Amino acid sequence: MMLPFGLLRHNIELWQNYDYQTVNWGVHIEDDLSLAQGRKFFKPGATVMGGFDVRPGKLIMTGTEAEIKAFTKAQIAEAGEQGLIISSDCSLQKE
Repeated sequence: MMLPFGLLRHNIELWQNYDYQTVNWGVHIEDDLSLAQGRKFFKPGATVMGGFDVRPGKLIMTGTEAEIKAFTKAQIAEAGEQGLIISSDCSLQKE
């Protein structure tokens, strides 16, 4: 399946059981696999990292400080504080 801006869906199933401590994926690319869902999908005990949609025009690129803080708090409330790093998904647009 071809996604916007030439992004391809990754076969993240291949990464489920690798020996890692932290896992980061395109939350908004991978069938909307949220950080909370990723906790259940990836290796138990792994730190999950991501949350912000990196595509142009999205919150991390256009949001106010208050909007970004509110989104961050919502991500923490949903995914839990332990073993969580809030960041951009996989990458950040150079703009």
